[in-house]
Amino acid sequence: MANLKIAKDWLGLANTDLIGAKALADLGENFFALATFHAQQAAEKAMKGYLVFNSIRVPKSHDIGDLLALIQLKDEELSELLKPCQNLTDYAVAYRYPDAQKEPLTHQAVREAIQQAEMALTESITRIK
Repeated sequence: MANLKIAKDWLGLANTDLIGAKALADLGENFFALATFHAQQAAEKAMKGYLVFNSIRVPKSHDIGDLLALIQLKDEELSELLKPCQNLTDYAVAYRYPDAQKEPLTHQAVREAIQQAEMALTESITRIK
C-alpha cells in the first residue's frame, strides 16, 4: 500500500510537469527549452512512479534509457512502447545551459516531447491501476 501512495505522488508530480510543459509551449519559442525540460521531467517522474509501484529501486538519474532498462525487468512491452521517450533525456540538461546549447528547438520538437511525456504518464497510470 505504501508503494501505491509513493507511486501516486510521483505521478502527481509528473502530471504537474506535463501541465507546465503545455503551458510553456503555448507561450512561444522563448519558452521552448523550459517546455521540453518539463516534458522530460514528466516522463521521468511517470516512469519512476511505475518503478516504485513495482518495488524497483528508483535511481537518481535523468537518463530515460536507464529507467527503461529497469522497466524492462518488469514489463518488456511497456519498455518497448516508451522507447521513443529516450529522446527526452537531452532535454534534462542540454537546453538549460547556454554552453550546452544544441540545435534551436522547433515547435514540432516541443510538440513531440510533450506527446512522448503524455504517453509515458498515461501508460504508467494505466499499468498501476
